[in-house]
Amino acid sequence: MSDVTGGEARGRFSAPRTAPNQWNALGGVWRLTAWRLLSRNQLLVTAGLLAVLAFFCSKLTAPRAPDDYLEWVAGFLLSVVVPVLAFLSGAGAMRDEMKPGAVDYVFTRPVKRWAFVGFKYLAHTACLQAMWLLAFGVVVFFAAARNAPAIGAIYPWVLLAQMLTIAGFTALGFLCAVLTSRYLVIGIVYAGIVEAGVGNIAAPLSRLSMTRQVRELIEPQMLGAIDGVSWTAALTTTGAMLVFAAVFVGAAAAIFSMQEMTGARGKE
Repeated sequence: MSDVTGGEARGRFSAPRTAPNQWNALGGVWRLTAWRLLSRNQLLVTAGLLAVLAFFCSKLTAPRAPDDYLEWVAGFLLSVVVPVLAFLSGAGAMRDEMKPGAVDYVFTRPVKRWAFVGFKYLAHTACLQAMWLLAFGVVVFFAAARNAPAIGAIYPWVLLAQMLTIAGFTALGFLCAVLTSRYLVIGIVYAGIVEAGVGNIAAPLSRLSMTRQVRELIEPQMLGAIDGVSWTAALTTTGAMLVFAAVFVGAAAAIFSMQEMTGARGKE
């Protein structure tokens, strides 16, 4: 009789459980991501990349016309450099979270895997956007230093295109990193088939290319059609890029939730 009474008492007065707070989880992921991107090694890499960008900007703006400078910005910087670096950054960030040591630390916390992927993407992309503002500043500085004020009206469009490119290709990096550790191979295949192949055909299917979407946002401004900008087209491009990012991150979260991972403790 006493055993039953004691069991009922223990069940009746059990310690209260606290439901996991997902906002706290987001804050934790944000702090970990920000400190990682602000590490000394990462800052040195960022400084080096900015120095290389400044070198090319200084060489391209010296003897060339503003139109040529804009073509380089839209045709190479936003179509090659930003996508590649955003992809590598996103994939590398996600692979870091799949290492045995990170698995032992992160997934003992009360946060769902799909939520973790979403939080990680938001935090990493926000930090990356802030860092790329420095690159945008370099582009604007050399354009102004070389007396190219005619391209001043296109700055907001260049910035928007840069932000959308980072959002889309970082999400692609997340998905490829979840699929395999050889994410670079998948990235190269994707770039060859979708971006270089499908994106250059004269058909509506070409809008599946993210770089094609960005070019369609920038090229009308380069042709001097600033007063005739189709805001509907700009909103469509923005919406399409955000949909791409959402699909990639959603797929990464779904796959990541089903994966079996072993931490360092499991190998001991």
